[in-house]
Order: sequence, then structure tokens, then C-alpha cells
Amino acid sequence: MVEDLSLPQQGYVEIIDGLMRERGQGRMTDVAGRMDVSLPSASEAVKRLVELGIALRIRPLGGALTPEGRRVANQR
Repeated sequence: MVEDLSLPQQGYVEIIDGLMRERGQGRMTDVAGRMDVSLPSASEAVKRLVELGIALRIRPLGGALTPEGRRVANQR
């Protein structure tokens, strides 16, 4: 699965994984800040990861990784 993700998508997975380990979830504002992108850009990227089954969108604040997403994060 990791080979199917673009480098930026892999970066989002790593950042969300790190935030989950640090804080229990990846808030969109934190994800955007760490990726140095706008909040709408981060939201769109996470939306795509949700569509791929890699992440879950936790409203209103952020996202988390699915078991598949955790597997991808651990492959890196």
C-alpha cells in the first residue's frame, strides 16, 4: 500500500502518526502546520487518505489513522 501513496501522502501519514502518538489525534491545524500548508490543503489531503482507507476523519478537529494507515506508517 505504501507504494501506492505519493511522497506528500506518505508525509501526511507520518505526521498524523506522530501526532497520534504525542496527542492522541492529528488535529488539522497541527497537520497543516507541520506540513507547512494551508488548513484547506491539509483537509483535502486527509480527505483523500480517508478515501484510500488510510485515515479516519474525526470531526470537528482532526483525523486518525486506520489500522491500514498505522501499517503504512510503520513501514517507513
